[in-house]
Amino acid sequence: KMKKIIKFLIMFLLVISFSSINSKQANADSCSSGQTRCADTSLLYGVDKISTTNARFFVKGERIWFSWSNVSPGIFHTNIAIYNGTTKVYGYHSIPSLGSDYGYIPAPYSGSFHLVALCSDGLGETRCKGEGAIFYQ
Repeated sequence: KMKKIIKFLIMFLLVISFSSINSKQANADSCSSGQTRCADTSLLYGVDKISTTNARFFVKGERIWFSWSNVSPGIFHTNIAIYNGTTKVYGYHSIPSLGSDYGYIPAPYSGSFHLVALCSDGLGETRCKGEGAIFYQ
């Protein structure tokens, strides 16, 4: 039980410490013109362990859409989650090394939410490559 608590604390601290460092600006590859309040991010092969989108505001009950795609040469799965500040509201959802997935959750309350992506467990692996987004549609 203590191991689980320690692992959770390490993950929590990593998310907080890397969220501002690895935030990336939206680009045309992930956020399309049909997606509003969109923010995207990517994991670069051999570089990133964790990455986050910029936060976007959602009203309680609105659908928070998310998507993620992993591509070659990435060889590890990516875990994604949706956060409001430091509070996890969805995830971690695992996506295979060459897979993609999307979905939505209803905003549990009004606030700013962002997507967090971890290469494997986010604790040391950098052999992921992919991109994803959080958006309102």
